[in-house]
Amino acid sequence: MGRSYQQDGLVAVCIDRDKNSPKALRWAIDSLVHKGQTIILVHVNTKGTSGGVEDGAGFKQPTTDRHVKDLFLPFCCLCARKDIRCTSVVVDGRDVAKAIIEFSANAAMDKLVVGATSGLIWYKASAGVAATVSKGARDFCDVYIIDDKGKVSSTRNAIRAAPQVSPLRSQIKELSGVAQGCKTQELCSFEELQDPRAMLCDRIQRLAAQMQQSEHTCQQLLDQVEEVARKHKEELQKIWDLKSKADKENAQLRQALSQAQVQMSQAL
Repeated sequence: MGRSYQQDGLVAVCIDRDKNSPKALRWAIDSLVHKGQTIILVHVNTKGTSGGVEDGAGFKQPTTDRHVKDLFLPFCCLCARKDIRCTSVVVDGRDVAKAIIEFSANAAMDKLVVGATSGLIWYKASAGVAATVSKGARDFCDVYIIDDKGKVSSTRNAIRAAPQVSPLRSQIKELSGVAQGCKTQELCSFEELQDPRAMLCDRIQRLAAQMQQSEHTCQQLLDQVEEVARKHKEELQKIWDLKSKADKENAQLRQALSQAQVQMSQAL
């Protein structure tokens, strides 16, 4: 903690859909940054090209793709609840560890936080992403590995200060000069993030509207089914009436035939 650039250095947290990513972010918020500081959320896209738009720093911002937005949203909300700003970056690469290492080097990261791979004791598996990042990151970058309990399982300390010229510094400085929030290209508004209850209420209202629409549609279908059932019932009633009439006529014919047979036998 002795370095002067410790408090205002660039801090990046690698995120994914695994259960350790939120724990890594919580640890970073509690241990590495103060209120108003910015955390860079980094996600490696291994499925081809993410299609994100490059920002002024040359890094890709998340697209409007629903899956990408859903990935970043809970992490942005967590930052907002702690009064921490955040900016999101998507890195394309088949090799996750290599992509993270190259990003941290190009962006001149001071600190890099990585969640240990679920179900993997990273320090016993040299091929693990966290272990590879810890070994391969530049010597100006502190690397923290967070385990599944939200604790630091390993730290690799930097041996020199990170370059003060970083393509992300101007972006973060710009972010500091405007309204606080999460710069993730419309992932969610700052007002929503500052008041999660408002965001929740809005979602509840939208769900209620959808449910109301669904109920209306269901009622229409039910009315149609009832109308069809009513028509079928009327048709069945007509058929039953015709059958009853036919049975009555048959009974009368049988009675008339019986009487005719009696009369014929008497005549003979």
